[in-house]
Amino acid sequence: MVNSAVTQVETVTLHEVDHIAGVCSSFLRALHQHGRSETLVSKCWDLASAYKQISLSDEAYSMDSYIVVYNPGSGLPEIFQQAVLPFGSVASVTAFLRCALGIWHIGSRLSKLMWTSYFDDFLSITTKNLTRHTEICISTFFHLLGWDLSADKLVPYSECCKVLGVELALYRTPEGMLEVRNTPERAEELRTTIKDLLHAGVLKRADGERLRVRLQFASNQLFGRRFRNCLREPNSHLSRGLRQINPDLEMALQIQMMARLLTNNAPRQVDTNFMNWVHLYANASFDPMGTQGLVAFCLILLVVVLGASVKPWKRSCWLPSCHRPKRRRSWSWKVLLLPQLLTPSKAH
Repeated sequence: MVNSAVTQVETVTLHEVDHIAGVCSSFLRALHQHGRSETLVSKCWDLASAYKQISLSDEAYSMDSYIVVYNPGSGLPEIFQQAVLPFGSVASVTAFLRCALGIWHIGSRLSKLMWTSYFDDFLSITTKNLTRHTEICISTFFHLLGWDLSADKLVPYSECCKVLGVELALYRTPEGMLEVRNTPERAEELRTTIKDLLHAGVLKRADGERLRVRLQFASNQLFGRRFRNCLREPNSHLSRGLRQINPDLEMALQIQMMARLLTNNAPRQVDTNFMNWVHLYANASFDPMGTQGLVAFCLILLVVVLGASVKPWKRSCWLPSCHRPKRRRSWSWKVLLLPQLLTPSKAH
């Protein structure tokens, strides 16, 4: 009831997995632009009892800090007054996030820290040779601001760090690449859930909604689109209000495929081109087998991966046809000429 009476007009931005991937990509690109090949390491700094470290204002303490708790010993309700943010309150979340983002902003601007903020977790990223220096700076930074850290959760900087339910693998950062993957515990939990679901043969709507959210999050940490495409069948199953799962139908087959992909599929890879916008065009609309579009896709992918470029005077021979979509002209000869139009440039 208290949360229903709270009105908020602002939205606080959280640094989720995509933000972490973007920070790492930008960091690697900056290093490579300066001719440096460094190994990155990361560490998660966790605040201890975060809400209890923020006290109420004098006005809020005198007017809105009272709570009533039932005492089973006396059998009567008792009134208490708390001096810190109440846990579970919507307003408490917003107030804490303001403080957390303030900490992140000060550390980023004044201390030049490369880190992110997600509620009470601060992920720090640095080079391996600056590990000790960064650790001293951040621990001193929190001490000066008066924030306590969870001593039992503090681990050394590492090339593999668990954060926000994923693993950040930085082993290949000297090559300009890193991996974001599902934790083994999350993958095993999903596989077990899918196995039990297929054995029961029944998927309730509430259970299906929870499973769909977890599968969508897991799909974001896998390479390619196959896992996400498999989610279409469970989504259709839930939207139609179905409960039974026939082991011979498409629903069961797609769920089994997702369980296999959780084990066998490659993790999500992030490199220095992560922040770039790339458009891939393939023309296979007039080819029954789609071979022309496949060849064009592979050649255009060559441009993206190898950093090739097309000379302006050479582009004029094949780009004008893009403006005549109604004419059914074959692109075969243009696709075959495309490699000749490419001028290799230095790879990142």
